[in-house]
Amino acid sequence: YLVVPRILATFVMTILLTIIADWMIAVGGWVTSRLVLGPESYVGYWGRMQEQLRYRDFITGLIQAGVFGILISLIACYEGLKVTGGAEGVGRATTKTVVYSIVAIVISACICTMIFYAFEL
Repeated sequence: YLVVPRILATFVMTILLTIIADWMIAVGGWVTSRLVLGPESYVGYWGRMQEQLRYRDFITGLIQAGVFGILISLIACYEGLKVTGGAEGVGRATTKTVVYSIVAIVISACICTMIFYAFEL
């Protein structure tokens, strides 16, 4: 009742936040190209983006986001459930969680990239 809901929530929300971020990046690029290149850049921007991006780029990003969400929540729950020492212990556990999560994300990103590359995704 304590850990599984948090893991599922973090898994789902990291994927949803990645979708929102991808959409905002695309719209931000379009707005920038429109401001710099003018209104006629609309067709060129979206056409060029569709040429360069593949669905597998989007899917692999979502897979990585899900993996990151699971790792972050597992580390946070593990460190949070073993806290002792009051507020000072919570501060130490939070710092450990952040550091361990960053290391886990970097390592898992490398592993995911190797897997995606091996399977040509």
